[in-house]
Amino acid sequence: MQNNYSTGSLEEIRGTKQHNRKAKKFILIVSALVVPFIIIGSFFAYMYINALLTGQIDKLKGLSDNPLGQVLGMIGNTQKDRITGAIFGVDKDGVRTDVILVATIDKKNNKIDVISVPRDTRVNLAPERQAELKSLHKYVPTAGVMKITEVHAYALRNKANDYSVKEVKRILGIDIDYYVKVDVKAFRKIVDQVGGIKFNVEKNLKYNDPVQDLHINLKKGEQTLNGSQAEQLVRFRKYPNGDLDRIKVQQTFLKAFYEQVFSINNIDKLPNIAATLYQYIDTNFGIADIPAAIDMISKIDASNVTMHVVPGESKMIKGVSYYIYDPEETKKLIDLIYNPETTGEDVSEKSTIKPERGD
Repeated sequence: MQNNYSTGSLEEIRGTKQHNRKAKKFILIVSALVVPFIIIGSFFAYMYINALLTGQIDKLKGLSDNPLGQVLGMIGNTQKDRITGAIFGVDKDGVRTDVILVATIDKKNNKIDVISVPRDTRVNLAPERQAELKSLHKYVPTAGVMKITEVHAYALRNKANDYSVKEVKRILGIDIDYYVKVDVKAFRKIVDQVGGIKFNVEKNLKYNDPVQDLHINLKKGEQTLNGSQAEQLVRFRKYPNGDLDRIKVQQTFLKAFYEQVFSINNIDKLPNIAATLYQYIDTNFGIADIPAAIDMISKIDASNVTMHVVPGESKMIKGVSYYIYDPEETKKLIDLIYNPETTGEDVSEKSTIKPERGD
């Protein structure tokens, strides 16, 4: 049934109940069509103006700096059945990658697999990157041996993200469509924006490091963590198994974080969360990709988010604690995530870690 709302027809019945009903219906229809565009338009306008005012116009990768073909390429990535992104959380001084995650979003099956790469993972920097650093008289450890958290620190400033992404790709043997490097400030602000995250802290956590300006004091028990407290939780490292126990806590918290941030109660906050991220991140993910990303992520239930750890074991080598990843088991894990129909195995069973041993 079609309704016509010409000025003349409304004038003829002005002042009547029929006029009021039609007028209200007209306003509702227009609002339903226009308001979403106003919200979306305002969001993009805010992002653009904010970038201009703060001198961070380069953050608008999807709209300004990238050539048209590159923009279309990034938008094309969000149209694939599966996209993969590397997430790096940098420490307070922004030198090392304190948290390394690789998230694969499977749109076809509405699931997400997140792989944690322990920050102490031992790597030999690729020969071509060693050669590049040496040609510029930059220091490179013997044979390029370092922890993966240090790759970002040793790299050239303008290639730190590129080096980190490429080393993660080498370990996992996969393509990475996007990367996101997140400042710890963004994490705190997002937690506060959603009113905190409900979480059960399994034991009292207390630690003080004046050098890092890190002061942790959390009590055991279920509670709502604000941004500062959430940061304390994910940065605490004094566990019996060190970084491995820390990763388990981080993964448990991230599932709670995901479930609560993308709950129906917070859908209206997602544009503001995206705006916060873009103030504190370095990424090749463009603004043009945000609507598709929010749409695909918000459709995935937290129960379909599976956390993994790169298979391997902790080991002391010449007095230094490393995490030695197992290439064969890592390949099996990747095959199980990307090709589960051909393996017939449970992915979660392959996310194994072993306790530290000496050498």
